[in-house]
Amino acid sequence: MMQFWSVVVSVAAEKLKGFWDWLSRLTSPRYVANWLAWKFREQVSRLFDVKPRHSKDYYTFFRWMVSRRLANTVVILGGMACLVYLFWLRSIGAGSDGIEISTYRYSAIPLRLAEGKVRIQAEKGYIAYEGDVSKGYVSGAGTLYGEDGQMVYEGQFDQNRFAGEGVLFGDNGVKRYEGGFANNLFEGNGTLYRESGILLYEGGFSQGMKEGEGSLYNASGSAVFQGQFHLDDIVYAQLLGRTAEDIGELYSGETVVYRFGQADESAVWMREIETLCFAGDNEKSLSQSLKYDMVCVAKDVFGYGGKVIHTIEELTNLFGEPVYEGNSYATFPEAVAIAILQKQGKAMGIHADIDMTPVFDEVNTVNAYAADTVVYLHAYRIGERTYTFVSEGKTGAFFLYEIE
Repeated sequence: MMQFWSVVVSVAAEKLKGFWDWLSRLTSPRYVANWLAWKFREQVSRLFDVKPRHSKDYYTFFRWMVSRRLANTVVILGGMACLVYLFWLRSIGAGSDGIEISTYRYSAIPLRLAEGKVRIQAEKGYIAYEGDVSKGYVSGAGTLYGEDGQMVYEGQFDQNRFAGEGVLFGDNGVKRYEGGFANNLFEGNGTLYRESGILLYEGGFSQGMKEGEGSLYNASGSAVFQGQFHLDDIVYAQLLGRTAEDIGELYSGETVVYRFGQADESAVWMREIETLCFAGDNEKSLSQSLKYDMVCVAKDVFGYGGKVIHTIEELTNLFGEPVYEGNSYATFPEAVAIAILQKQGKAMGIHADIDMTPVFDEVNTVNAYAADTVVYLHAYRIGERTYTFVSEGKTGAFFLYEIE
């Protein structure tokens, strides 16, 4: 009996020893590494064993037959190359604040999945953006850079567009605009600067243009006009019917007075907004109580109803047929405006030379003007005002317009 149990114990021990040896090998890092390496070599050998052995081992493409294993191998290797490329498109480095952030090439697919703060590398290799991204878009706070490393824009973004509050810089790094943005355009309140960095305009904007209440500044940074703007230009009708004192509250720039010595007419040229205010009472021409009954704008563009107009044809399409159209001799304010435009170098086929005598530095007495100068007029009734556009002919561009 004892011998029986001795045999049983010996057999059991032998079995347990085999299990223990197997378990020891399984938990040995060296054994596991060797086993995995062997399996990997086996799979790689099988993968590259692309030689077909049966007709089923081919893909048939029209009249060509391609080894299935070869095709599968090419696909797998291509996928691995794409993964390597995608990881190459991304790197880790320190941001401008010293904190490590991911840097992506602009075309990197992982960038479409990135969230939070990143840097984006342009095609030419420079860092074009540093800031927040969301769902593949530049969104949130960030800074846009040019190729030379100068800041282009700093502020808020919304789906790759300037939005919210921000600062736009010029090529030389000088601040060009500071304020609100929407869809890459100036929107809301903002401040616009010249290329030199001197203040140009401060006030309301809409769709990238001056709109609403604002202040205009000259090249030295001094305020010259404060009032209403529309479609990036002054609403000149607001000058009509005002006294010299009232206009002085709106316009504070340089002026030149032209008084026609043979008639009760006077005109004030506001050089820095290119506008001539006209009154027909010479005795009150320098009086604070004088009201100007016509405004002559020496510009070849006109903004109205969300449109910027340059030609007579555009005016007729917008307002219909004019209430008056035809040739006319130039009036005193028209002659003065034409002479001023000529002096500024405006290319025109019309000449209206004026003979004048300076009285003071900014006051001239006009002795005579070319009253036989012929212009072509197109008068439109817009609301309660009459707008007369002065041109050289029946069609084409106009070079100034009058508001009465």
